[in-house]
Amino acid sequence: MDQSLNVVTSLNRTAINEVLADCLSQSSHAEMLCALAGAALFVISRDNLKVWKQAAFALISFVGGIFSSEFISELLSGLLNMMLFKLGLEQIIRVPRETGALVASAVCVTVLLRIVKVVRNYPDII
Repeated sequence: MDQSLNVVTSLNRTAINEVLADCLSQSSHAEMLCALAGAALFVISRDNLKVWKQAAFALISFVGGIFSSEFISELLSGLLNMMLFKLGLEQIIRVPRETGALVASAVCVTVLLRIVKVVRNYPDII
C-alpha cells in the first residue's frame, strides 16, 4: 500500500513538473517579469496579511499571471477594440501578452480573496 502511494505521488509530481516546464518554456522573459511585477504589486498593496500568506499569494499570483496572460491580453484587446469601434475609430489594438501577465497576476489573487470572503460570510453558498 505504501509503495503504491509513493508511485502515485511520484507520478503527480512528474505531471506537475511537465505542465510547469511546458508553460514556462512558452513564456517570454518579459512576460515572467511582468507577472512577477503584478505579484509584487499585490503583495505591496496588502500589508494586512501575514508574511507566509503574502508569500503564498505572491506565488499564486505569479503562476496565475503566467497561465492566464494570453487570455487576459485577448480580453483587453477585445474590450479596447470594441470601445474604439463605438467611438467610430477604425483602428485595431493588440495588447501584448506581457501586459496581460501583469494585469492577470494583479487581478487573479484579488478575485480569489473576494471569493474566500464571500464563502466565509455566506457558508450556505457551497
